[in-house]
Amino acid sequence: MESLKRIPRLNVFFSLLVCVEVVVLSIAISISVVGQAWKEDGWDNYKAKDYTQTSQFITDVSRMTGSLAEFIKLKENFETDGVYDAEKIIDIYDYANNGLVSGEVVNGLAYRLGDLHTWVEIDASYVKWLNDVQQEDGTLNTEGAGEFIERVAPIGFDGIDEMAESDKNIRHMDGDQWRVYLAGVLKRIDRDITRYATLKNTFESGECNLKYQVTNLNTGSVYKNTENIEEDLEHGKYYIYFKTGSYELDTNFKFSDKQRNVLIREMGHDLMGNCVYTVRISVDTSFSANDRLREGKEIFDKWGPWVRASFWNMLVSGLIILLSFCILCALTGRIPEEDRVVFYPIDSMKTEVLLLLFLITGGAGAAGLGMVWIADLSPEITIGITAAAAFFVSALLITELLSFVRRGKGRILWENSACKYLIGTLGRLQKKRKIRNRVLLTFLIYLLVNIVLLLFGTPGIILCVPWNLYACYHMLREAAEQQKVLAGVQKIAEGESDYQLPVKEIRGVNREIAEAVNDIGSGLQEAVSQSIKNERLKTELITNVSHDIKTPLTSIVNYVGLLKREKIEDPKVKNYIDILDTKSQRLKQLTEDLVEASRISSGNVELECTRLDFKELLNQISGEFIEKFQERGLELVMNVTKESTIIMADGRRLFRVIENLFGNVGKYALEDTRVYVDVGIKMGWVYCSVKNISQQSLNIQASELTERFIRGDISRSTEGSGLGLSIARSLTELQGGTFDIYLDGDLFKVTVGFQVLRENLEGTVIGSDSGIV
Repeated sequence: MESLKRIPRLNVFFSLLVCVEVVVLSIAISISVVGQAWKEDGWDNYKAKDYTQTSQFITDVSRMTGSLAEFIKLKENFETDGVYDAEKIIDIYDYANNGLVSGEVVNGLAYRLGDLHTWVEIDASYVKWLNDVQQEDGTLNTEGAGEFIERVAPIGFDGIDEMAESDKNIRHMDGDQWRVYLAGVLKRIDRDITRYATLKNTFESGECNLKYQVTNLNTGSVYKNTENIEEDLEHGKYYIYFKTGSYELDTNFKFSDKQRNVLIREMGHDLMGNCVYTVRISVDTSFSANDRLREGKEIFDKWGPWVRASFWNMLVSGLIILLSFCILCALTGRIPEEDRVVFYPIDSMKTEVLLLLFLITGGAGAAGLGMVWIADLSPEITIGITAAAAFFVSALLITELLSFVRRGKGRILWENSACKYLIGTLGRLQKKRKIRNRVLLTFLIYLLVNIVLLLFGTPGIILCVPWNLYACYHMLREAAEQQKVLAGVQKIAEGESDYQLPVKEIRGVNREIAEAVNDIGSGLQEAVSQSIKNERLKTELITNVSHDIKTPLTSIVNYVGLLKREKIEDPKVKNYIDILDTKSQRLKQLTEDLVEASRISSGNVELECTRLDFKELLNQISGEFIEKFQERGLELVMNVTKESTIIMADGRRLFRVIENLFGNVGKYALEDTRVYVDVGIKMGWVYCSVKNISQQSLNIQASELTERFIRGDISRSTEGSGLGLSIARSLTELQGGTFDIYLDGDLFKVTVGFQVLRENLEGTVIGSDSGIV
């Protein structure tokens, strides 16, 4: 261990680098071996120790079994007593629809097999004619398709048209329809005869490790390539038994469910018809015959040991590379006894340029290796080129990766980035632009980056993914910040004028907006505070002035009363005293109203709520106003419910409310008209409405009449302070009631509502039409 400590760190670094390169070279050779095996067979088969245990062996047997079923079908179509029969009759309709040869003329149009074979060998014009006739929508159009040249006459006729016009045309098709069927059969005959010759060479040449016996149970025909099928099945290691019709498959092959279903479907399809077949197959595992199975075994024996060794080599070498690379990452850029990162010339390169160089190196290496493997070179040359390329490419890649590591250690990965410089420059320019131009420029940059990346092909497409993910993240962050700003604006709009947006959590334009919103909130809060202060000062002023006026006014009222008791004979003086009395009383009422309004607005009102009967209170007040109404010719019409109207309210305050309503009628109602007072119960509430016709035109909003100092008499020719309705509404709402004003032309209506006590609701139908609405 002491000797290892004395080795300079730089020597350890380069030793590890060489170690990594050697291991990479070893892996490259292993990959080349596996690649060569893959070109000839699937590498996963080499996990087994014997060819018969591989999935490739099962696949090869399955394919050969399917080909055998196809061969039996072709033999029965083209042979008679095991020999190719050129005189065999082909019924065109049957062969076109089910591929079977009955040997008889069934549907009218038929040819001899040898004639059709000769036709397809000397002339292929029927292919072009068929393509021209068939339309994309599946219909047939013979116009413009040219002439169908009949090289051979059908059996029993001089031509197709003659057959089509005869009574032997069982299908009742015209000549062109029969020509379409015939052209299709010619294409199929050409393909099937070629396939028949290929399969005959495979299964009857003696070079076949698949021993079979196929029996047609209907005709008794037997097709086989061995005379000892029973002995082959007894001594063979693998066997297959299949019977059509029942789709019974008995085998000791480890077929997958998919392979089993495909095999049953293929054999059942090829050996179809009205006959039942049994298929018995045994595999010669000595592979003495030279066929596909023997070829597969030779490939397996050639590459199996190498591939299995290569897998272990890649596993161990991969672990060594991982460990060595981690140590290299820890050592690179560090010098003993110096607490700093040492950079090399390659580290001065812009980060994006280094990344592009890394991608080009990796992409070029992968493309070059792919071309070498695709090329038809000898295994030795392929392995040599792969090893050399892997050595140099890995050296470049490791150098570039270690540069990224040093940049990360020195925290210059982003600082030495062209993107950082570009973003900083754009950011400074963006701040000087309008928001619309900022958004447009940002979108153009995003679009330009995508276009540039796509120009680099596959590497660029790969880089587009993180770039667009970043763009998506940026938009989501912007949306989240805008949501924060919107929430803040809503809170301020709802009355939280002291709410402040978290500016530090917001960036860019949203931060500017948030700061502006905070400034608005601060200004609004200051304005609200100032308004509250002004309102309080105004209330104090009214209270103080009213109090100061009240003291001398009381003296004036008292002295006027004393003057009225004196025996004054002069009528003018008596008139003056009456005027003084009237005006002083009005001024006294105005002062009391001002004091009352001031108390209500400041909340300095104490309620003493008790049980009281609304009807009784209304009757008492109406009695006091009868004479005043009669003086102006007003007829009071009352419609009061008989139900209980017990409520909880302050009797003195409620008396003031009703008194103000009646007083308002006495002042502003049109003379010689009716005044309607209705009292009813609805939904557990007692409602009292007062309706009259105004003597003045009511060109004003109903809500304005309850504002202070607002009067329906704009000319102010009548007595009144403009506080009556305002006081009535405030006192009603303080007691938990409702106060509504309705104007319709000159019709003036006020409705006051209070909730009836629950214990007085028994026997009352809630929501009934017993009273007003």
